[in-house]
Amino acid sequence: MSDPPAALYDAGLAEAARGNLIAARVLLSQAHALAPHNIPLLVSLGNVLRRLGETDEARAALEEGKLRAPEDAALAFELGQVHRILKNTSGARREFELALRRHPDHHVCRETLIFIELSERNYEAAATLAEAAPGGLAAQSDLLELICIEAAARGDDDASLAYGALAFERLPCARTAMTLARAEFDSGRYDDAEKRLGWIQMQPEVAPEIRARAIGTFADIADKRGDFERAYRNYAASKQLLRDVYAHTRSGRPGSYLNLVIRLAEAAARLDLLKSHPVSDQTAPEIDQACARHVFILGFPRTGSTLLEQCLSGHPDVLTSDESNALGIATASLLAERDPFAALRDTDDAVLNEMRGRYWRHMKQRAPVTARKYFIDKMPFNSVLMGFIPSLFPTAKIVFAVRDPRDIVLSCFRQRFSMNAATAELCTLADSVRLFCAVMRLSEMCRAKLPAPILDCRYEDLVADLPGALSRISDFTGIPWHDDMVHFSQRAKRQPLTTVSAPQLTKGLYDGSGGWLRYEKFLTPHLPALAPWISRFGYQPC
Repeated sequence: MSDPPAALYDAGLAEAARGNLIAARVLLSQAHALAPHNIPLLVSLGNVLRRLGETDEARAALEEGKLRAPEDAALAFELGQVHRILKNTSGARREFELALRRHPDHHVCRETLIFIELSERNYEAAATLAEAAPGGLAAQSDLLELICIEAAARGDDDASLAYGALAFERLPCARTAMTLARAEFDSGRYDDAEKRLGWIQMQPEVAPEIRARAIGTFADIADKRGDFERAYRNYAASKQLLRDVYAHTRSGRPGSYLNLVIRLAEAAARLDLLKSHPVSDQTAPEIDQACARHVFILGFPRTGSTLLEQCLSGHPDVLTSDESNALGIATASLLAERDPFAALRDTDDAVLNEMRGRYWRHMKQRAPVTARKYFIDKMPFNSVLMGFIPSLFPTAKIVFAVRDPRDIVLSCFRQRFSMNAATAELCTLADSVRLFCAVMRLSEMCRAKLPAPILDCRYEDLVADLPGALSRISDFTGIPWHDDMVHFSQRAKRQPLTTVSAPQLTKGLYDGSGGWLRYEKFLTPHLPALAPWISRFGYQPC
């Protein structure tokens, strides 16, 4: 490249490194106009366009480069990433295989190819890729362990056991033992799992996170055997250890999320109405016409929101994002204010449009959102941000996932979530109840002041009459009925999710109602706090 394109290219890379993707796109596009045949520049431009969610533009730029450099590994890898977003599995596989042939030590490329094979349940092909990984037994064990975990998420217990055993055989350590123990538990081999967990406890210097998972699995075994006293003690010990680990991380600030919820509730109480802001005529077309229907699924963790999302994704024109913090990213500047709703009220159209654009750019990195598609944003903790939705997305529909509050808080307490500011508030029963009640109070306050109706969807109704419950949701959201909506378990096996409920979905409908009764002794002190919500959502009092 001559000096002017080189300067633009370097400046564009610098902006991309700082996260200023729009500025990077402008600079790299200018450099490309001056040096249209430069392949590294096209790769960088394609990368920025992909990260902005502009997947069609990214594909066009990268395919332009393919005409000039069909064997370029970096270009093939980036184009493979775009094909994955666009759900073009064969195209993604072709490009990643090319990149891996050129660079066999490209770990991310090899891992992505393994995920592609797993999406079609080609376990042998995935294992072949894993066992060919450079780096010796440790690298191969890591990838075999990944196959074990993904097989479990797809409900393939036999495959999970087999590859968990291979991973442990290549690298017998606490981490691979924990993964294998979990596979043994999921297969109902509780004695084997218990022995392996005992082996982990005997190892020196086990990472606290692994020790917490081991204690939690001991609890799960005790629960299956009906020893609820022992199960409760181990759940409590496991969650306390996870909370302690989180508290010592750089971002660990237990209590901060609850304080945010309380602050939002106080701010909402001062408003008469959470008004919607109509999308202005100046809004960019890709923002105001991003999708045919926009649906938010809110609630609280462990309310059946993932089941609901997976059912609706049975419609061929429905796109989902699993769980994304796009709404939190879009509204971060509001949350930083002392009174977020007052700040929202004073925000002009230009800033609102920037927030909308930030949201959709983030989502388009995860799914090929188009104006012809129905888009579902399922993130239970977005209940906390419910009051922002009408201003940002005036036509969006909100479905609120509901379940018996006693089952919700118990299930949250028992789960070993990845720790963050929100899940760190779910490490004891008392904290789980406190956060649940705070989120419900905020949600009720916002409901009363929102200009649009919200549809409650009870988990128990989904279990009792799935077609009937989905039909009501279809009518409310405007997403047309499709017969494949009820066949969620097969989809969960093909494309497992990152949520803790993923393996459960592969086995069909699960009626977990009334599970709290097994732990009633421990829940009893908290029932008065839950009583208003038990009544509010129509459940039988204690």
